[in-house]
Amino acid sequence: LGIDMAGVMIATCMQPSIPVITACLGVMLGLEAGSVSKFLGILTAVAGSICMVLGGVLKSDAKSGTGNNVLLGNICLLANTVAMALYYILAKQLVAKYNPVCVAAWAYIVAATLMGTTAVLTVQQDEWSVPPQMYGPLLYWICVASILGYYLLTWACSRLPASQVAAFQCLQPFFGTLLAFMFLNERPTAWDLGGVGVLLGLAVVVRDASSREGGKVPWGEGHSPLPPGMLKSPPHKAQRGTR
Repeated sequence: LGIDMAGVMIATCMQPSIPVITACLGVMLGLEAGSVSKFLGILTAVAGSICMVLGGVLKSDAKSGTGNNVLLGNICLLANTVAMALYYILAKQLVAKYNPVCVAAWAYIVAATLMGTTAVLTVQQDEWSVPPQMYGPLLYWICVASILGYYLLTWACSRLPASQVAAFQCLQPFFGTLLAFMFLNERPTAWDLGGVGVLLGLAVVVRDASSREGGKVPWGEGHSPLPPGMLKSPPHKAQRGTR
């Protein structure tokens, strides 16, 4: 709906913003610690991703939108990006209590039920047929892109911060461009140099996470602005009585 009403150009610009929204929600809800390097890395990766996606849109001469209701389309796209960011946040909380396979399975059961109901109510009966040449791509989409992909995403949420998992979404246009060059003989353009920003930004995000595990304390970590040694005096440094 959002793409149909607002257009491909706006949609491609909003989708890479999911890692930024995820990081902001995580920090605001007190679920993650923020840092300058984390946000700079995410913004760099997002900027590179937008550059690559925009290059693909302009190269294909895609229209900027149908023009029937751009405002409502923007609202739908914004709701989609916020919902996906919340998925990363909620998945991170659920996998702390439950098996990642169960979390991914229940997410798909609920999604399939809602999508199936919507399809039955809105899709005409003669539009349900799938041409034979689409059996292979459909099977790949179900088994690899959906089942395996979302399981790995949920498994990653059990071991990494939600914002770091979301940041890797910026790799999609990078690998899409690389595979198109290798197998479809598509020639890269100057816009594809945004892939450098994607790799650089993700490297900064991963380095920030490694630094935190190494003992550095980013913004928001802990409950006191005082250094840990000032919270209470150790027993061996207690004052002795005067003579």
